[in-house]
Amino acid sequence: MIAKSFTNAIKGIMITAGVFSFTSNVSAQPATLTNDGAMFYINTGAIVYCNGHVDNQAGILVNLGTFDIDGNIVNDAQLGGNGNPLPPNNGLFRVAGDWRNNNLFYAGTGKVLLDGNNIQGITGISSCYFYDLELAGTNRKEMQFVDEFVTNELALNDIELWTDQYTMHVENNLIGAITRTTGFVSSLESGSLSRRMQNNAETGYPFPVGSTQGNPRYRPVVIRPTTSLPNRFTVRLVNANPGNNIDSIGYPKPASDHDATICYVNDNYWYKINHPEGSDNADLALSYEADPVLYDQGAYNGLVQWDSITDNRWEDIGTTAFVGPYLYGNDPNLIFVRKNAVNDFSPEPFTLAYKVPPAPPLFGEDVICADVATTYSIFPNTNGTYVFSVDTSEGTIVSTTDTSATIIWNDVPFGTVNVVETINNQNGYVSCPSLVGSFLVDILSLPHALFGTVYEYPNPNPDGTYNYNNPDDVFVNDLITFLDSSTNTDTWFWDFNDGVTSANQNPYHTYGDIGTYNVMMVATSPDGCLDTTYKPINVVEGLIIPNVFTPNGDGYNDVFKIRNSNVGEFVFRVFNRWGTQIYETTAPEIAWDGKTTAGLTAPGGTYFYTVKAKLKSGNDIAIFQDKDALTKGTITLIR
Repeated sequence: MIAKSFTNAIKGIMITAGVFSFTSNVSAQPATLTNDGAMFYINTGAIVYCNGHVDNQAGILVNLGTFDIDGNIVNDAQLGGNGNPLPPNNGLFRVAGDWRNNNLFYAGTGKVLLDGNNIQGITGISSCYFYDLELAGTNRKEMQFVDEFVTNELALNDIELWTDQYTMHVENNLIGAITRTTGFVSSLESGSLSRRMQNNAETGYPFPVGSTQGNPRYRPVVIRPTTSLPNRFTVRLVNANPGNNIDSIGYPKPASDHDATICYVNDNYWYKINHPEGSDNADLALSYEADPVLYDQGAYNGLVQWDSITDNRWEDIGTTAFVGPYLYGNDPNLIFVRKNAVNDFSPEPFTLAYKVPPAPPLFGEDVICADVATTYSIFPNTNGTYVFSVDTSEGTIVSTTDTSATIIWNDVPFGTVNVVETINNQNGYVSCPSLVGSFLVDILSLPHALFGTVYEYPNPNPDGTYNYNNPDDVFVNDLITFLDSSTNTDTWFWDFNDGVTSANQNPYHTYGDIGTYNVMMVATSPDGCLDTTYKPINVVEGLIIPNVFTPNGDGYNDVFKIRNSNVGEFVFRVFNRWGTQIYETTAPEIAWDGKTTAGLTAPGGTYFYTVKAKLKSGNDIAIFQDKDALTKGTITLIR
């Protein structure tokens, strides 16, 4: 059946099978199929083509088959029956023009396919409850005047659904009730995408929202209720800096106004998210594009909500549960930031933020002796740089690497090493410094190592003078007493620099050869801390000759003893006042006990001596005056 130049109103028609086409023979004027009060019934299996518009002015139009309309469809009466007795529209409406509903529409289980290549309106003064609504063609679809509803499936395909200031409600509570390839829902001001939910599966409910206003973006939201009780959420992407006056309902909300836990707030776009039905907490995931050149400047790891009650600023809504690609979506560049169990969706503004990095954790010794070099390290962030610091009254940083600092602590009770992290190259942003990481160290007091020396012959000359170059000069085999005067010490270690050591507090020692010996004493505190000190001992060569002795058996100065060090060949002779030699020795110890060679006791008085000696080193003996290394002098023997 073909109607050309169809200008008369339908008075009643039922198409039960086959193909029925309405066309126009006037090329400039599309056909208009007008129902002026009749029953227009397309039965199951029937296909009707209208190369023009459809105007259901009055009567009832029921579609159980396929109604293919190249122009607009306007319903001012009733599309479909309510089942009593007429069935609803269980068939397919394919519309290339506007869908305009001003009265009753009973969708049944049918589908409305809007596949025009020009902008198509979903308009009229009465809301539609579509069963299936599919968008196709090459241009966006625009809602006008009222909210619309889909009770089964909204198929966006690759089309933008522009809701303007109105809301598209998806009433099917199945997670997969919205399908898409690259399509998305965009809205203005109070417009949004609304979804009914009754499933707490891990994937959550996607809200494929985006915008072609300004810089085009697709930035979906995923919401997962924490229970399977009924809930409804609405979402809108506001594709503008939150500081711009883009709404007429109490904004802007400057990105620069945020709490101290936030480095920066996303100033490219934000979201309006509401929870009009239900009271369950929900996991909330917002998205951004990881390519900073083409899309979003900034990297994000936190979610913020505008606090209009107390502080009028963006507030961190809590610990982030996830940052990375999400289970939903086919765009590999999308990164989702999720916060679990959000419990307050009023007020409605949400967006992404980069949070102040947490304090870097430090690792190292927390109990250490003062004056010991100790290294403190962090686990590095790939893009992080670190600055270490310590109070100069507590210690000194002696060296650093990219991830560590070596500190020598002062002798104080406690010390703290601090570190601040800065993460750079955040998609065009420089991160603010992190919270300060601090590491408290218990500093153990050092001992104070100190010692002196007492010599066997502290005053070798009778007049109280030394023949040494300094008072720490001693001869080979002289007995030296080392006297500890350390503090905060309970163990000692001595190294006499000649292969001999001691653990005594006040040890004795002699040296068997000439030289300078740097004596080391290590003092150890009760806590195990160490301090070390050194003292040089000069063991020199030479002779020291006294001039008086008293061999009276009292144990004091009973022997005339010539102290010598490193002496090789020598001859010691004693003469009386008449020049007679009464004693001679070449023994290793140069000494005279006051008896003659014959064993007789020499009387008190003045005697003369000569000494001829050579040092093993071959050096001259300083106290000898002639080249033959011979010296002489007097001895007073007192009885």
